[in-house]
Order: sequence, then structure tokens, then C-alpha cells
Amino acid sequence: MVSGTITVKHDGDKYDIVFDTVDDMGFTIKGEYHGTLPEFTDRSDEVHFGPGSIGPSVP
Repeated sequence: MVSGTITVKHDGDKYDIVFDTVDDMGFTIKGEYHGTLPEFTDRSDEVHFGPGSIGPSVP
């Protein structure tokens, strides 16, 4: 199971995305992206996801 947050902030078409996730085996994804993502249409400011919503973790 995976839990944590992916935070998306935007100003026009410039995005700041921060990943901070962990699964029950201790595998973590932490990272940041700063730049333009013109193909994004969902401009939600913050996305929270709970266990099972991401799928199997990468070994």
C-alpha cells in the first residue's frame, strides 16, 4: 500500500510538483518538478491519495 502526498501548485502554466510518498515496505518516492506542463488539465492545488490508489510499488 502507498500513502503520502503529491502537492501541485501552479501559476498560469508554470507548475511546482512535490512527491512525498511511502509504501508499507518502506519504499519511498521523493522528488520535485518545476516547469511547464501544458498538457495538464486538472489544476487541483493539492492531491492526497491513500493506500492502494497507486498500485504495486517498484522493488
